[in-house]
Amino acid sequence: MAAVLLATSALFTSCSDDKDDPIVDKTPNLTFVGGTNYVSSDASFVVGASFKVGINASANSSSSEKIRKVVITRVFNNTPVVISNRSMKESNYSLDTTFTANQNTGIEKFMFVITDDAGLTKELTLNITTTAAAGDIKSYTAVLMGGQGNVNAGSFYSSKDNTVMFQATAITNQSSVDFVFWYGTSNLYAIGAPTNTDANTAFESLFTNWTTKNDTKFKKLSGVNFDGITDDSVITAQATGLTDTKVSSLTVNDVVAFETAATSTYASRKGIFKVIEVSGTSATNRAIKIQVKIQD
Repeated sequence: MAAVLLATSALFTSCSDDKDDPIVDKTPNLTFVGGTNYVSSDASFVVGASFKVGINASANSSSSEKIRKVVITRVFNNTPVVISNRSMKESNYSLDTTFTANQNTGIEKFMFVITDDAGLTKELTLNITTTAAAGDIKSYTAVLMGGQGNVNAGSFYSSKDNTVMFQATAITNQSSVDFVFWYGTSNLYAIGAPTNTDANTAFESLFTNWTTKNDTKFKKLSGVNFDGITDDSVITAQATGLTDTKVSSLTVNDVVAFETAATSTYASRKGIFKVIEVSGTSATNRAIKIQVKIQD
C-alpha cells in the first residue's frame, strides 16, 4: 500500500512540474537602430527623398540558433517586391540600408524578416508615407478689381493668365473666369465664383445663362504668413477640402485660400490671395486690390 501511495505521489509531482515549466520564446532577436540619423518608426517623406534604416539581429539566448537569412520587402499598392535576400550564418548581424522614398504618393510598407537555423522568424515593419514635393508658384501683385458698377476696372478674374476682364469680355471667355468681385449691402467687399447665387444677384442674373460657370471654392485663413510663401507646400495644405463659393466682408490683410475648378482646357489649381487695399465710396468706384500666389 505504501508503494502505491509513493508511486501516486510521484505521478502527481511529475505532472505538477510539467505544468510549471515556463514556455521559452526561442525566436531570434530583431530591433531597429535608433538615433537622429535613422528611421525606426512610421514616417513621412516627399517622393524621392532618401532615408536610412538600420537593423540589429541576434541569435536567441536560449536556442543559440544562428541567423541564416535576412529578407527586406517593399509593399506598395498591395504589390510586394523583395529588394534584398541575404544569407549568412551569424550569431549577431547588423545592416544599414539607405532607401529612396517611392516616386508615387501613398503609403508603402517596408518588411524586415530574419530566419534562424531552426527556421524560426522575426519580423519588423515600417509604414512610409510619401507626399508630393513642393512645387513652383506664380506670384502676382497689385491685381485690381472693380465692383459691378465700376467702369474703370473689370470685375472678372482669370487666374490662368492673371487677367482682369470687363463684363463684355468675360461673357465671351466664360471658361476663363475663376472668380468675380462685387460690393453688396450684406456681403460688403466680396469675391466669389460664378456659381455663387449672391454673385449672380449682384450682376443682375448675368451668370444664369452662362454655359460655363467655374465652381471655384474659397476659405478665409488665419495664422498664415502670406509673404513667406515661396512654394506650393503651404498652398496645398491650406487650399484643401474647400466648400464655400464666396468670401465676404473682406478687409485689408485678409488671406484667402482658393481652388479653381478643372475645365476641359485647364487642370484645377490651388492658390492663396491677400487683400492689400479696399477702396471707393460709391457703386462706380468701389474696388479691391489683391496679391495672388498660385500653383504654377
